[in-house]
Amino acid sequence: MYDRYLNTSNEYNKFNCMVNKILNGENVNYSTSWLKKIIYKSYQNNRLQSWQYDHLIGRLEEIELF
Repeated sequence: MYDRYLNTSNEYNKFNCMVNKILNGENVNYSTSWLKKIIYKSYQNNRLQSWQYDHLIGRLEEIELF
């Protein structure tokens, strides 16, 4: 159980960093739609927990509104 938590935590932190770069206006070479697809694939492969997925997608949707 701990290994799964550690793996999802690492995956979440990686994606959260990518979302933060977009929010900070940094020049990134990926789009929000691409990032959403990759996050969804990670969730499907059990590399993200449901709350982590919901949080990341919610933040990306907020970005797309602006």
